[in-house]
Amino acid sequence: MIKLLGFLFTLTLVYGEDQRFILPDHHARSSHFLHQAIKNSSSVWIVTPAFSHTALSQTLISSARKQSRIHLIVQHPQGEPLRLVQYRHIDLSISRIPIPQSLILIDG
Repeated sequence: MIKLLGFLFTLTLVYGEDQRFILPDHHARSSHFLHQAIKNSSSVWIVTPAFSHTALSQTLISSARKQSRIHLIVQHPQGEPLRLVQYRHIDLSISRIPIPQSLILIDG
């Protein structure tokens, strides 16, 4: 699966749409954008060192109930990721490689 990520990142750089927000100034705008994009997607990839966002978790659960595929790649899986695995269409992978920052890939 990790070999596939390199290919996906390459496609994202070529065909992706980049949204940048300055946090904490644009926190409300970035949260709204993420929730809307996840609700309208068919596949979401989240690569992060630790996942502990309850508001985003609720959006992921509702999106998974609408047949969206959610892929979590987490370095430290304690807490929220283990709770999310019980839902259908949510996959969890544990990374042994250190992840310096979070990355969210959402299809259009």
